[in-house]
Amino acid sequence: MVLSTVAFAVMVVLVKLGRTDLGYSAMQLILWRSLAGIPLVALLTGRKLRVERRDLLLLRCLFGFGAMYSFFSAARHLSVGELTVVVKLQPIVVALLAPLVLGRGERSDRRGIVALGLGMAGTVALLWPDLQASAWTGHLTGVGWALMAAGCSAVTHTMLRALGPTEDPRVVVFWFQIAVGLGAAVGVLADSGLPLPTAPWAWGVVLGIGAAAAIGQLLMTRAYQLERAARVAAASYTAPLFGFLADAVVFDRLPGTHAAVGAVLVVAGGALVVLRPPSR
Repeated sequence: MVLSTVAFAVMVVLVKLGRTDLGYSAMQLILWRSLAGIPLVALLTGRKLRVERRDLLLLRCLFGFGAMYSFFSAARHLSVGELTVVVKLQPIVVALLAPLVLGRGERSDRRGIVALGLGMAGTVALLWPDLQASAWTGHLTGVGWALMAAGCSAVTHTMLRALGPTEDPRVVVFWFQIAVGLGAAVGVLADSGLPLPTAPWAWGVVLGIGAAAAIGQLLMTRAYQLERAARVAAASYTAPLFGFLADAVVFDRLPGTHAAVGAVLVVAGGALVVLRPPSR
């Protein structure tokens, strides 16, 4: 899951470049994501395409598409770090939702609850300047999209855990890529079409989105197959660190003292999860 957050941080950087520098809409970038990612996932999947729980896969695809559209829309208004921080409300929802949907075996233990608490405190510290009235108002649209992405993503991650016992992660990711591609194609055709990039670096952006997303999806799906949903979701609290690092390296935007405090809390929460001996 930690490696998955690295891959998704790369994807968010490319999505932000696609939204701001290339002028693509969220739906257009979702289509590019699928077009670039499907060949890679198909190569890894081979001929095995059968799914046992189609109902769960359908829910994963529907809510996954909603999460992706909301996430790509939020990327236009928020920095990479801010976006990953707001979306980190998702593990809290996963920790509450998974036991209700999947049974008592998914309940968080004391260590997991402490990790979630530290992670949540870290996200508040990272976002503290934007909690002031003037800054918060300016980010209201982006935050709204990010909160919607967090809610849809929580349902998606719970479905990934439910699919784990019966499905191959590569097959789940393959069908998700297909479903997202078809949905995005309908949206793009109904709107303004899909313009082709005009520069080599622009091709690198749109193709890189698909490659980074596919790798992140494969790692994330495998993570939920191996461990309880709440614990895997808590490990994703490392994402804001990679997000703020990307802001500093790519967009020359350095985090302040509040970010350092938040980073310490996030690392502490992640360490409680990652360094714990694996469950039997």
